[in-house]
Amino acid sequence: MGVASLRSVNPATGEEVERFEEFTAKEVDTALSWADSAFRDWRRSSIVHRAEQFRQYAETMAREMGKPVRDGVAEVEKCAWASDMYADRAAQFLSDDLIETDARRSLVR
Repeated sequence: MGVASLRSVNPATGEEVERFEEFTAKEVDTALSWADSAFRDWRRSSIVHRAEQFRQYAETMAREMGKPVRDGVAEVEKCAWASDMYADRAAQFLSDDLIETDARRSLVR
């Protein structure tokens, strides 16, 4: 069986934006190590550098969705908002919900 690949296509033009090949287990380990290192660098980077990276993400998102760049910017902002919202409420979302029943203890987890 061959290696699987995923294609990112601009729906407005049909143009292939990028192709992603399936990783081997070793490549996954390498990618995880790289991501950990990149995170450590990212958290020490300046806000100017981070802002520039987000502008590039906006352009990529816009191309992948076939939208104007301003819509890509909105997509980045929406993703940032969602990330903040889930981070702020993670403990609440992951806590047990006790339910009153005839049982000794009932909950939704």
